[in-house]
Amino acid sequence: MENLKSEKVLTAKELASYFDHTLLRANATVSEFKKLCDDSKRYGFCMVAINPAPVKLCKTFLAGSQVHVGAAIAFPLGQTTLEDKLSETRNAIKNGADEIGMGNRTNSGTGRMTVDNRKKNERSRTGNPYSSH
Repeated sequence: MENLKSEKVLTAKELASYFDHTLLRANATVSEFKKLCDDSKRYGFCMVAINPAPVKLCKTFLAGSQVHVGAAIAFPLGQTTLEDKLSETRNAIKNGADEIGMGNRTNSGTGRMTVDNRKKNERSRTGNPYSSH
């Protein structure tokens, strides 16, 4: 128990910074995305996790904040082709996604990477983040 006493106690905002706030419902409204983003700023969540379509909208709502926008690619089933996932990823990045989460149920794995790391890795191999070579 003595070790617990010496550990730093996190504030609510510090704790919230370890979590994503999620809205992945297909029929979510603009006002629900606004509330998601407002709550994320107010409570200090790390990221909003959304489908790719509202990425640009949420980037607008979160402008000037530290909250990232994450796009869930091929959600919820992951049963799309690689080409579909790449296209969806490129569009999400173009619209401002900071992070990409990709469902892949065909081999029961999932992946998550930051856009910056993906771009760096692609550039170092090809010089072009969208190159197929």
